[in-house]
Amino acid sequence: IINSAPAIVSSVPPYYYKFNDYFTFKYSATVYNRDAMVYIGANDGALHAFRLEDGVEKWRFYPDAVVSKLANAESDPAQDMCSPSYCHKFLLDGSPELADIYVDSTTGWRTILTTGLGLGGCAFFRLDITHGEDFDAADDVKSAFLWEFTDTELGLSTSDPVTARVSNSTSSTGWATFFGSGETEVTADQSNK
Repeated sequence: IINSAPAIVSSVPPYYYKFNDYFTFKYSATVYNRDAMVYIGANDGALHAFRLEDGVEKWRFYPDAVVSKLANAESDPAQDMCSPSYCHKFLLDGSPELADIYVDSTTGWRTILTTGLGLGGCAFFRLDITHGEDFDAADDVKSAFLWEFTDTELGLSTSDPVTARVSNSTSSTGWATFFGSGETEVTADQSNK
């Protein structure tokens, strides 16, 4: 862990939204008193999920954008930490950002985590971590991968993503995530960005 700051999900959702029946979600039997969790990115390529109470890791997640870099590390001595030619490579160096969002009347409220790879690459991803359980838990409480964003014009994902409720030109609202683009991953390409 180098630049990633931890995100803490408490046992009680922290917000006080007065719309879409947020208080029913906040005090529901499956969310109220959930395990308090710490989420943090690390340069082993994973987002790690630890129980706050005892520091035990419950699960970890590897975004697609780091999988090829991890595969290359096995055959490249410069990426082998035991090799004299080792050169540190950032993998998942971004800080997770949390939000509670209202999806729809069927799904209701969910706690989501969005993070970028930071100096590790050009991608952002989002997970549903409402209950903090692993991806193999029961369907109603398991964590879920929601999306990963990559684009040829996206530079290093060093900006902190922000998820906010927005309004369109009519009277409806929705949730959107905003993030900036950093410098290119290859410095020589920066002049063409």
